[in-house]
Amino acid sequence: MNRKVAIVTDTISSLPEEMAAEYGITVIPIHIIMDGKDYLDTEISKDLFYSWFENNKDKTSHPRTAAPNIGEFLNVFRNLSEKYQNILCINVTSKMGGGYRAALQAKDIMHEEMPGVNVEILDSCTEHGAQLLIALAAARAAASGKSLPEVVAIAKQMIEKVTLLYLLDTMYHLTVGGRTGKADIWESSLLSLKPLLEIDYHTGGTFAPLGRFRTRSQGIEEMLNIFKERVADQPVHVVITQGNVPDDAEYLKNRIQDRFQCPEIYLTEPSLVAEVHQGPKALRLGFYYDNTSNNLR
Repeated sequence: MNRKVAIVTDTISSLPEEMAAEYGITVIPIHIIMDGKDYLDTEISKDLFYSWFENNKDKTSHPRTAAPNIGEFLNVFRNLSEKYQNILCINVTSKMGGGYRAALQAKDIMHEEMPGVNVEILDSCTEHGAQLLIALAAARAAASGKSLPEVVAIAKQMIEKVTLLYLLDTMYHLTVGGRTGKADIWESSLLSLKPLLEIDYHTGGTFAPLGRFRTRSQGIEEMLNIFKERVADQPVHVVITQGNVPDDAEYLKNRIQDRFQCPEIYLTEPSLVAEVHQGPKALRLGFYYDNTSNNLR
């Protein structure tokens, strides 16, 4: 069946290149400004990035990030319009950057330039593995030949279903970037504690605090406890995204696979933009389970 809808998302979705290619998802990069230089997060060397953090332990400076601008969204939409009459763009939570607003403005310009092309913009209210699962569901619906309204409806349902849990090594990076959200109650507390956070539709697209731990192992166990409470015995779709902590990610994956029925489970690496704001040792667990009626909190 012919695809009627093009799917677009950004690199905060942590969507691997091979998966984007397989499902025909266009991924827009985000900018990292480091030492006065502007890099696309798809082009910057990971070795360069992590060595910068290693060499700046004094924390006298910090990288910045910038969302794709209106022109970058427009270029993507114009290119896709050569093949598709319908485009759905799924953005990282609007509470964590200007990408969603820039995409909306690009949509308005597209409507003036090409009124025959339909562009829809969605705020995922989340990021990383949860955003990936939303984009994946939309792409699968598009691949099956569904119309734009049908694909949008499926994506919106998924936005309300997915959950994203975070275990960070410190609150420092969120605090510096002003992205603590509802976890701002912890800003002045001991930065050495490992925060466990959530960000999704149910938290309003901003970070909500779940707990703090002295060790990573304690935080991972609590992450698994929360996962178990919410999933129960339902089949669960999982994306684990790790920032330079592959052993923790593999451990989490094995624990979940041993206990739960997983129609799909993926290990991915985050955009380096995420490492700027959350630190290079973050562990993220995105998931949803199949029984929709029990997935509301």
